[in-house]
Parts: sequence; structure tokens; C-alpha cells
Amino acid sequence: SVVALNMSTFWMSSILNKKIKDRLCFAPELQGKLIYALEFKYDRDLVNIILDTAESKLIDELDTPQNYEHLARLRSYINRTLGQH
Repeated sequence: SVVALNMSTFWMSSILNKKIKDRLCFAPELQGKLIYALEFKYDRDLVNIILDTAESKLIDELDTPQNYEHLARLRSYINRTLGQH
């Protein structure tokens, strides 16, 4: 039904938002941009640009194995969820 589909979409959206906020904790200024690119624009190129930008921020004190792991896990999750194009 339409209601079930909307609830499922809402649930997936809320999981995606949480994953983005958890995994991009080192770049909070990119969290909203990535959510917008995924949920409203459905723009794979923009998603990749934002993720590449996040990776470019991993310098100095942000250059930690944990941040690289967070970013790798987020990329993997997005690829699994949206499919590789």
C-alpha cells in the first residue's frame, strides 16, 4: 500500500541520515549537503563529489585511521543502498 511504502521510505531515510551524521562526524558542514544530494537530487555525481571533498579534509588532526574507516564504510553503505552506477 502507499502508506506502507511511505513508512518504508521514511524508515530508510532516517537510517541513511543517521549513517551520514555518524560517519561524517569529522565534516559536519558536508552532512546536509550529502543528505540533500541523496534524498532530493538523486545525483550520483554530486554524492561522489561530496564524498571526495570529505576525504580531502582528512589532513592534520582529522587524518586518522578512524575517519578513513568512517568514510570507507559510508561509501560502501551508499553503494550497497543505491547500487553502483
